[in-house]
Amino acid sequence: MAILPDNFHKNAKRRVSEEMMLVQRLPQLWCWSVAVLLTAGSHITHASETKSVQRVHTAEHFPQGALQSGLRVQQETLTLAPMAATSSYVSPIVANDFSFNAIGPHWHAQLPEDADLKLYVRVSIEGEHWGDWIFVPQEEGPIDERTEAGEPNPFAGDQTGALVFVHPESRFVQYRFDFIAGPQGSPRLRRMALQLINSMEGPSLEPAGHAPDKHEQNAHTAAVPKPKIYKRAEWGARSPSSGYLYTRANHIGFHHTAGVADFNVGNLNDCAARVRAIQAYHMDSNGWIDIGYNYAICKHGHIFQAREDDNDANDVHGAHDGFNAGSMGVSTLGYFHAPYNQQPTPEMLHALQLLMAWKCDERNIDPKAASLYAAYGAVRDNIYGHREVRATACPGDILFTKKQSIRDSVAQIIRDAVTGVHEHSGPQPLSFQMLQSYPNPFSTSATGAPAKIIVNLPSPETAELAIYNTLGQRVRLLQNRFMPAGQHEVFWEGRNEEGRQQAAGLYFVRLTTSKQTQQIKLLLVK
Repeated sequence: MAILPDNFHKNAKRRVSEEMMLVQRLPQLWCWSVAVLLTAGSHITHASETKSVQRVHTAEHFPQGALQSGLRVQQETLTLAPMAATSSYVSPIVANDFSFNAIGPHWHAQLPEDADLKLYVRVSIEGEHWGDWIFVPQEEGPIDERTEAGEPNPFAGDQTGALVFVHPESRFVQYRFDFIAGPQGSPRLRRMALQLINSMEGPSLEPAGHAPDKHEQNAHTAAVPKPKIYKRAEWGARSPSSGYLYTRANHIGFHHTAGVADFNVGNLNDCAARVRAIQAYHMDSNGWIDIGYNYAICKHGHIFQAREDDNDANDVHGAHDGFNAGSMGVSTLGYFHAPYNQQPTPEMLHALQLLMAWKCDERNIDPKAASLYAAYGAVRDNIYGHREVRATACPGDILFTKKQSIRDSVAQIIRDAVTGVHEHSGPQPLSFQMLQSYPNPFSTSATGAPAKIIVNLPSPETAELAIYNTLGQRVRLLQNRFMPAGQHEVFWEGRNEEGRQQAAGLYFVRLTTSKQTQQIKLLLVK
């Protein structure tokens, strides 16, 4: 804890007054998605109903704070004096013209080997009574030289800190840096920015549980129902600042948002506000065209459509692990690592598993296997943690240790969906029967015969007949066409879509029409 000078609190009100005058002089230049740089060290955006301002301090502003013994401003940087090993800097009070519920800190500093800068923030509602100092862990890597859209990034090279969630009526903020010298010298702080975000205003949401959306679920292509996902319009997302690129996911990366929570999320609408704040931080500080993740999940188990659209045939290229092409990024709202050691809730984990199972089934991803992650350039588990492709603590030790159980649960959900019979409303049941020239099991040897599948339709129907393995992956689409009423024969010789002979084992024949889905087991032997 820094020791404040004797006159610090006496001068606090004067500083607040000066800061408020500064805010009042700022022109209110709002825009929908492009941040406008203002001359008074502030940088404001207004998108949908989320307000965001960048409060930037440089060498010009540092002397207005409390420079403790051993600190000085030199060569446009704040640094330790020669022979000083440690010291602390407390900023002037920053007063904002709107309340905020999130703080996105980022700073530009030179950090010699073994030197360190530790950041803390604290907030106040009225500028008199202050909360405790909140430690802000560093995030992965500096901000890129160019934005995701290819434009010069005004915050290029800044180190980002964890997004800090605070009381939504906060109007005042201070930051503190603890300087620690290393053998090669002192840290040098050139610029400090606080993105102050008010994301509390947004559409009102009602919890809908995890039942699949019958209007979205495509029973002809997926065994696992699509879980309830709150769409972008429902949670109040900003429009992306540039057009999406698309990919086809064969891997799923899981993350934690690493948000520091000083104010609890009590319900679905609080969670939506968190997601809006994360989107603002990603777009206005990182320079991304949208929130980085494809989906986000809160502690109550609600799933939010993030960097995605309603075209499930393809996946939007994210910004979640530095490689992204061929991967879908799912982030859980929380900080599942030291020093905060939050715990993922059972509801969160269940929603994560449902989402992954749906996507694995849809994309024919084996959740327990590994394959080439082409953008990364190496084989990785099809379900992987962020730390497995980048030097980061994400998704946190606590969540990462659950990786194997997550993969097992996803595989089990798919197996249960494949082996189950999903009845839908319909005026008349199907008559579904599988016969063959030799008793089930059938063989693909030279003397064996293919499986003969006989379908009896009581009325004309568009029917899909497909073979699935025990992981819920579709092996072969036998037919998908309009069929008249009556008996139909279809054969399977034990090969997949590419014509490759399949391994011996248990398979499932599934018939799907607009009225119902039925399936039977089929054993292939050699």
